Amino acid sequence: MLAQGGFYPVPVMIAGIVSLIVALMRVIRFRMATPRELHGVRGLKKTAEARPWEEGPRGICVVVLPLAFALIVFLEAASVWVHGLGADRLSYAACWASLAAFAWLCAGMPNEQKARAIDGLGWFVVVMAAVGALAAVGVLPSAGTMAAGRLCILFEYSNATGIWFAMGSIVLMASEDDRLRALAIVPFFALLATKSVGAIVVTALALAVTAALFLRRREEVRAGGLAASWLGALVSFAAYLWVPVAGVVVVGLGAVLMVREALRVRGALCRSSREEKRRSKRASRGCSRRDGSAGGWKSRYWAARVLILAAVGATLVCVVVVLAAEPARWAQAQETFAERLVQMGDGLTLLMAQPWSGIGPGQWAELYPMVQTSDYIAAVNHCSYMQMALDGGIIVPVVYVAALVTSVVLCMKQGHPLWALAVVTLLVHSVFDFDLSFFALQFFAVLLVSSCREWPLSGATGEGIDAK
Repeated sequence: MLAQGGFYPVPVMIAGIVSLIVALMRVIRFRMATPRELHGVRGLKKTAEARPWEEGPRGICVVVLPLAFALIVFLEAASVWVHGLGADRLSYAACWASLAAFAWLCAGMPNEQKARAIDGLGWFVVVMAAVGALAAVGVLPSAGTMAAGRLCILFEYSNATGIWFAMGSIVLMASEDDRLRALAIVPFFALLATKSVGAIVVTALALAVTAALFLRRREEVRAGGLAASWLGALVSFAAYLWVPVAGVVVVGLGAVLMVREALRVRGALCRSSREEKRRSKRASRGCSRRDGSAGGWKSRYWAARVLILAAVGATLVCVVVVLAAEPARWAQAQETFAERLVQMGDGLTLLMAQPWSGIGPGQWAELYPMVQTSDYIAAVNHCSYMQMALDGGIIVPVVYVAALVTSVVLCMKQGHPLWALAVVTLLVHSVFDFDLSFFALQFFAVLLVSSCREWPLSGATGEGIDAK
């Protein structure tokens, strides 16, 4: 992630090698386990307790992503061979091989470990958003963090930075950690500081879906927290446009207040839940994680709806203010959108000449001047799926989309709709930008929607095995 978002092959290949080594070590550990360690795992085949790593997806569902990425490796390598390109072009296929290795690693990750890893990544998102906020006010050097007044930390490209914080914000709202959900205001502010119109629009739509999901599940506290975080980010961004330092101060105070309120509300809900359970003589332990379990959910429901309506109104006001305050940025966004449509058309012209093998990995920058229909400079086609087709043939984006959509559906069925929504946000935004050329975003997506099968001897099941 720190190496320019994985845009260049070397750090991506290093990550792939590490993923492959760890995955092989896990397999070797399982194969070399003693009978005593596996006692009760292989013996009691008909009980779920005996084979805990097989709860959840099985068979092809677990390896759909690794197999899809392996097929893309083959297609891109075949394209290199068909067009007689140099061996250096194989580095593009090596990046997909690294992604396949990481997907294989994630497929064997126990669900509890996966949730902890995603929460850890959520903390990284918050920290980098805070660093980005400091860079936006000039506390840090602008090189590599700001470009033309827009935040571009990590990726050195503001639109990719925007979609990174968009995905991170959605993942934060899915966390069971109250502090992480409360701190979503910080990446929301960082997203707005990128001034990426496309990323902000798709994020706003995703947040609307998230709020509706929370209300449907009677998770009013989460819905209200989401609306309050977005509203606070908008207020902070408005202050930032007026006086940059004021915007950062406001978002900092907002984060502190959000965390404090989240912990206070959670404590109150826990106490209310315990009292209700004692009155009803229920024998369950702890406090309910569902916000609707405690009394007074109707009042919280309407309070959450008021906050959501306020957030929607503030969004509309912010759009009007930005259009009036920065008409040049809006005009630039319209111009670049039209330019990307032209690039897609020029890419289609090149692809139709050789649809099955494409033009070869990395060849777009060299060949598009022969067919371009307007004046632009683009080292990569801004439609990620068109770039995939140009690199390895029309089958590549078909395989990729099919595999990711399948994984998104499985992720939703496993009870993680927000993880799936974060990946959908990336896939939609990638239609008009080259997000998928940044493999850090792809690794993030794979971690979120990879189907997990828990293995024996893993941290989640080791205690049970030892006990037997």
